[in-house]
Amino acid sequence: MSYPLMRFGGITFRHNPKELAVVKSKTVNEYTPIGSLPIMQSIRDNTVIIKGTGELYGEECFEMYAELLRVQKKNVAQKLCIPEMGVYTAVLTKLSAKANTREKLIVIEFEFCTGTQRKASEITQDNYTVSLHNETLWDISYRCDVPIETLIKLNTDIRNILNIPDGKRVRVR
Repeated sequence: MSYPLMRFGGITFRHNPKELAVVKSKTVNEYTPIGSLPIMQSIRDNTVIIKGTGELYGEECFEMYAELLRVQKKNVAQKLCIPEMGVYTAVLTKLSAKANTREKLIVIEFEFCTGTQRKASEITQDNYTVSLHNETLWDISYRCDVPIETLIKLNTDIRNILNIPDGKRVRVR
């Protein structure tokens, strides 16, 4: 079984990043009754900053970098799926590159600013989930922590696992 690749919006990183650094911030609300110790009422996730480096190479590397630049300029939040980390709603805030045209290689540095991580339990209701923009069945498998084989068996109406309409109801259990 192959693992899903990092995706942002409609862009698939065919070669996952070499380095990733994640910085999460949280807000802790406390309440202190008179003459008592503080009581923690809630902890809320704020933003997550994901920084990394990676490589784009091959015939399409320059087209992929140009697409990343277009996405960054739009400054619109899109789905960011990172294997082993989860699915986020993120904005590509920084992007820089060094290119070697002879080897068709671009070394990139990137930074995403996200909202809180989306958990499968928040997305799934009544054993179903709804496909997000440009999401494949592999993405849903990863996001909902369900084997791809199970999703294929439960969703016989999905003919192409790499092309699912946005907003399609997908059975996960």
